[in-house]
Amino acid sequence: MTVTSWWNPAAESPDFLPSKFIANLTVRAVRRGGMGMVLLCESKDQGREAVKVLSAEMASRREARESFLREAFLWISLGEHPNIVHALWAANPQSESPMVGSEYIKDSLRDVSEREEISTEVLLTILTGIVHGLSYAHRQFDFFAHGDLKPENVMITDEGQAKVGDFGLAQGVGLALSRSSHSVTEPGASLATVAGTPLYMAPEQIRGELGPESDIYSFGCMTYELLTRALPYGEPFNESDYLLRHLVRAPNPIIPKHNIPPSLITLVYGCLEKDPQNRPSLAQMQDELKRIGDSLECRIPEEPAVKPQLPGLLRSAFGLAQTGFSEDSLKMLGTTVDFPDISASSAVDASLIRIRALMDLSRHNEALEEIAAAARLLYENEEHDFTGNLHMVASVSLLNSKGNILAATGDESDQSTAYELFQEACRIHPTSTGYANLALSARQLGRGDDAILAMQKAVSISRDVRYYQQLVIWLAEDGRHREAQEFAAKCLSIHENNPVAHALRSMAIILKVKDTSLIAVSDFDLLAHDLKVIGRVREDNDFLAEAADLIEAVIENRSH
Repeated sequence: MTVTSWWNPAAESPDFLPSKFIANLTVRAVRRGGMGMVLLCESKDQGREAVKVLSAEMASRREARESFLREAFLWISLGEHPNIVHALWAANPQSESPMVGSEYIKDSLRDVSEREEISTEVLLTILTGIVHGLSYAHRQFDFFAHGDLKPENVMITDEGQAKVGDFGLAQGVGLALSRSSHSVTEPGASLATVAGTPLYMAPEQIRGELGPESDIYSFGCMTYELLTRALPYGEPFNESDYLLRHLVRAPNPIIPKHNIPPSLITLVYGCLEKDPQNRPSLAQMQDELKRIGDSLECRIPEEPAVKPQLPGLLRSAFGLAQTGFSEDSLKMLGTTVDFPDISASSAVDASLIRIRALMDLSRHNEALEEIAAAARLLYENEEHDFTGNLHMVASVSLLNSKGNILAATGDESDQSTAYELFQEACRIHPTSTGYANLALSARQLGRGDDAILAMQKAVSISRDVRYYQQLVIWLAEDGRHREAQEFAAKCLSIHENNPVAHALRSMAIILKVKDTSLIAVSDFDLLAHDLKVIGRVREDNDFLAEAADLIEAVIENRSH
């Protein structure tokens, strides 16, 4: 998602702002794209961040959500490199859209090239930085391909350093989130069947055969445009026309200017070869750019040696665990042994992430062992290595984790112990997660009223639609229909665009009566509206499918 202008966040729908996961950030501006939005945020410790969020509609589609998360994992796994926009964290909340937070850089290469004439030396530095970033990424993953390399996805820092961004995110959801002013999309046309941006797509990419060499072709298209301020195959008539030109036409000649080295033109032509095997490798491109720089007595940067940093590694591992890639998270945490002087607080952070990943993989015995080890480390270093707040948060996390394992795997005695652990967690630091755990545990033990009371506390802290969902269902099951309708209405007022909130309203209406023929006419209008909202995504969610079936049956019964 390329940010070219910012909007006032106050004008955005509150249902679309994922406040729970950016609670420590101040949203300064918002930019919408076709598939989601970017939030420009500020934090006290990280400075400015760009938070990319998949739209609520796309997040409700299983394939789009999974693709976004796959690409989030890829981006996070790249870690910290001077020529790659750094992904700071990722989140996959069940009741909200997935999101990725990254460092914020104001200008793209498109912005810089349209604002000023780029000198040959600066251009060579930028191109070399792009190749360094791609080379690093290609070494991290077999058969890696960015898939959407273009001026909008290369960011330029205030110091003039090039950073490749949006690693596969646009490709992952099947459609570029940002379009340049040179977009070839016609009115009503769709790029859903071709992932990437047509102006920069390699021939094999157009045929659905994206590979590492495709990025080199895109690099050639981009460099051609920077050198000539024109497209390599001329101005397009339409999308299909330009895709065909990539397949069959030779690029227009680059008319040499006095400041463009002929060897750079030759390199561009090599990158634009139709056959991927005839294009130069990234290593050959690095060598050639350095040779060109040396011939012009330009100082071209060497490829930086990247050494992993523990804070970045932990952030990446946490992001992987958050987005469901627990095996990869554990693998990344295994590299912490390379940091012999790791502090107790960092070791506990690593343990908390490892526990989350192990639980996600149902490796409960290993998780319990990790919890015990983390607890020992936590209390052995209580006085000198933790602030009070960090110690409290870690303690609560361990209590909740152990409680969840016992509640899921233990006998009645273990379930009672889990309930006590959740109570202790809420006493130390009341959180919506703690109260939700306490509520589920109470329900499991047959303490229905205690469960409802705890879940009410959870929704008073958080507006998480999952908590409302469970609360409304329990109230309806216990015959407390008026309260069920009240909480369903409150949920819908907060999550007006969320299909689950619409399903809850309809279910509360239906379950309050023994005979559905007694449902008011005005309520049938609401049922019909809710069914329409649910119908778009019912196949991706078992609860929504069940709710839709119930609503359809009630409406059909009335028509008879």
